[in-house]
Amino acid sequence: MGIRKALSICLCALLLIVTAPRLTMGAAVTYVQSTGAFNFSTTTTTLSVTFPSSNTAGNTLIIGAFWDAPSGQTATVSDSAGNTYIAIGSPVSPWSTRTMQIFYARNCKAGANTVTLTLSSTANRFILGIHEYSSLVGPLLTDEQVANAGSIGGAGSAASNNLGATTVAHDLVFAWCAAQNANATAGSGFTQREQASVSGACSEDVLETATGVYNAPFNLDASGPYAICVAAFGVQGFGQGISPMTP
Repeated sequence: MGIRKALSICLCALLLIVTAPRLTMGAAVTYVQSTGAFNFSTTTTTLSVTFPSSNTAGNTLIIGAFWDAPSGQTATVSDSAGNTYIAIGSPVSPWSTRTMQIFYARNCKAGANTVTLTLSSTANRFILGIHEYSSLVGPLLTDEQVANAGSIGGAGSAASNNLGATTVAHDLVFAWCAAQNANATAGSGFTQREQASVSGACSEDVLETATGVYNAPFNLDASGPYAICVAAFGVQGFGQGISPMTP
């Protein structure tokens, strides 16, 4: 092999090393912002909430919704930025005509943004909690069910709902709770994001560090029925996977 040919091969190898994309094991999930609102006084079909600050392009928006309307109503979420929202699982009806659900939008657009929950008919109770996170991908699993529709403990009692066993570490576990006669606050190990004290609604999250079954606990200050929706969101740069959901 001549010196010139050898030099050419070395230069090509160096160019490949310099220009090859850097592989990352996972981006850091960041809670960006959240806010919420409720309407218990006016019968209407919509409730809107505006993010305190402009959204950052590419982030994920997670919406916790609650409404009181005749059974069979359909709910959709939209926003002023034109993002597309996906409902996770089926709506949960913890008691009577009251219903709750989680929605999300991936790769959101940048700018000021107002989120709107719309029902197919009128309702007299609405709660909406809107959240923005960075470095998330779509949900890996959802577990939405009535945890208990009877009388739950008393002051200081804990409500909980198990998420299926995750098979990939570093998922963000997001939970949305509603209680009829009690105020809900975040449970042990979770960070509280939004709370509507007048309505018993609360959101919380935790970034898991290992695989396994994750419990989403909330603390209630009085007895009464409650329901919890839970979703696991994958983190950019990490593999995604979920084993079959465990009850």
